[in-house]
Amino acid sequence: MYQPLGFRSNPGKILKLMKALYGLKQALREWFTLMTKELAKHVLKPTRKDRCFFQISDGTVFAILHVDDLLMGHTENVDSLVKSLKTKFELTVCENPKKFLGLNIRRDRDQKFIFLNQSH
Repeated sequence: MYQPLGFRSNPGKILKLMKALYGLKQALREWFTLMTKELAKHVLKPTRKDRCFFQISDGTVFAILHVDDLLMGHTENVDSLVKSLKTKFELTVCENPKKFLGLNIRRDRDQKFIFLNQSH
C-alpha cells in the first residue's frame, strides 16, 4: 500500500490501515465478521453445517450470505431487522426475488412451497 497523494511523511514510515479496503484479501473476511455480528444481534446464528446459512433457533427466519448478497426468508415480521440493517448498510430490498446467485426462485403461496432451480 502506498501513501495517499498529497500526504507527506518520512520516507519508509509504516502506515496503519484502520479498516479493510475493498479488493484486499482480508476485506471479505472483515465483511463476513461484521455481518455475522450484526445478524447475531437479531439472534440469527450460523448453522454448524454451513457458516453462510444463518437462522433463528425456532426456524422462523433464515438468511443466506454470499459475499455482499443476503437472501432472507421468514414466517414472521422482520421489519425491525431490515430497518436495523438499513441503518448500517446500503440495502436494496426485493420483496419477491425471482433470482439469487444464478438460482431461479418460484414461490407458490397456496401450496406453501418455494421452488429453486438452475437453468444454464
